[in-house]
Amino acid sequence: MALLECQESSGALPTLDALLSDFKAGFDCNQAKLSVLPQQATLTVSGNVKFELPEATVHRGHVLLQEFVIGAAGKVDRLGAELTACKRRVADLEQQKRDASHAMSSAASTSAMYEPELKKAKTGPKMKRQEGRSLLNPSSRKRKAASGVVFDEE
Repeated sequence: MALLECQESSGALPTLDALLSDFKAGFDCNQAKLSVLPQQATLTVSGNVKFELPEATVHRGHVLLQEFVIGAAGKVDRLGAELTACKRRVADLEQQKRDASHAMSSAASTSAMYEPELKKAKTGPKMKRQEGRSLLNPSSRKRKAASGVVFDEE
């Protein structure tokens, strides 16, 4: 765990804002110093803020690793449950969509049952024109044009 020492001439503890501004100012002015010793590391920023970071023991490392793995497993479990819930929701929505389209198609077929169908005008089979008869009124014969009198001019 980090030990934070504040060296203040008045003896009163500075506010968090004051510490943060000193910390930022120290990094901006390149006044941060890191010293690494065999059992700990010390980070001093602008002379006012000092962090002492002791070396983690093997037991503490095991505990931290165990907490991380258990936390990650819990997160994976929660994400798995969330994924399953999302898949169920997608399946429900797809079922609702299918039901709605089925209801719309059955409503369309029901309404089509009660509505009269539009009938197309049937042209019927084409009639062959009989010799000497009209296509429009086949019961009447065509009249032959008068040929008049033929004079032999010989």
